[in-house]
Amino acid sequence: MLGRDHALTGAAGFLATGQAMSEVVSHHPMPVKELLVGTIVCAAFALVPDMDEENSTVARKFGFISREFARFTKACAGGHRQATHSIFGAAIVGALIFWAASYRDGPAVIVGLSALIVLKQLLGSYKIRISTGTTLVAAGLIAYWTYASQSGHSWLALVAVEGVLWHMIGDSLTVEGVPWFWFPFVKRLQRIRLKAAILGHCGSYRESWVAIGLMVAILGLLWVDAGQYYLASAHAAVLQQVGQIGTFGH
Repeated sequence: MLGRDHALTGAAGFLATGQAMSEVVSHHPMPVKELLVGTIVCAAFALVPDMDEENSTVARKFGFISREFARFTKACAGGHRQATHSIFGAAIVGALIFWAASYRDGPAVIVGLSALIVLKQLLGSYKIRISTGTTLVAAGLIAYWTYASQSGHSWLALVAVEGVLWHMIGDSLTVEGVPWFWFPFVKRLQRIRLKAAILGHCGSYRESWVAIGLMVAILGLLWVDAGQYYLASAHAAVLQQVGQIGTFGH
């Protein structure tokens, strides 16, 4: 898949699963702020696996630094679509983000960098020209917003892993496939590629139609998820008022 479509898949994927994840973990609907943060982070980490190729879209977004990092990652991962496109790679990403999010400023840095990656990717994909300075300011404001209203972000590791998994699912729908069970020094597992070539080759016209569907899905899911949170909040407020009236009556 193209980088743009990976980001859209990550965003739509989180919006489709975020509320259910919140209900399981905290037994409460996810607040809109955390819903937006999760969407940004999941979209960004749905791009991260392609940092194993210096010519990928995401690796070209930050010039020399990102290209060199991609070359280093490629060497460590054993090539393109190897370790970074596996369950093993997703687990490594999750562990690193869990460690980074444990620091006081960690969540803000993670969210800020995620916002920068997503903005650079999507703005470039749709030929929207905004200066680098403006993009940095926007990402910085999002990071500050996260920092100023932190409520615990250990869940960011789960969101990052989900983003990587959505990337792998997307690439599994192409002809090339993905080595989901890749593991160091186990050649037999490294050669197994799961694929269902529904989208054909990367960048096919079928993928373009999927991208349009994903954009519509993101808008719809954001509306539904936000509405679910506000309805639950309103319901809780009504119950609280009824309880207070009952107490006053006694």
